[in-house]
Amino acid sequence: MKRIAWLSVLAFAIAVVIGPFFAAQAGSVEELEKQVMVLQKELQQLRVQSAASRESLEKRIEAASHHLMLQGGAAGALVGYDDGFFLKAPDNQWNLKIKGRVNTDFRYYDHRAVAPRAGAAPGLTPRS
Repeated sequence: MKRIAWLSVLAFAIAVVIGPFFAAQAGSVEELEKQVMVLQKELQQLRVQSAASRESLEKRIEAASHHLMLQGGAAGALVGYDDGFFLKAPDNQWNLKIKGRVNTDFRYYDHRAVAPRAGAAPGLTPRS
């Protein structure tokens, strides 16, 4: 019986000590939810601003390209980048779009690691 009384007192003490911690966490969860809502609103505003800035920049680039094309005259060509480098006639009679990939390969053979065959030129190792 003493053991049950002792465990009851211990459980009550733990509840008294830990109870405020859980109550504070419940309040902090509400605060976190409010912060999340505020951050979501800020994110949405930034997305709208980003889209507006992108549209503005695209219009400025298009205007600058058009201006450069007009400055080139009949003999000039427009040079730029639009998903690849291009050359274009001001009157759109011709255009050249440059696309491609670069593939590099490097191999090193240590000529000292392989004994040269008899009769091979110095520094050259024939393949077998």
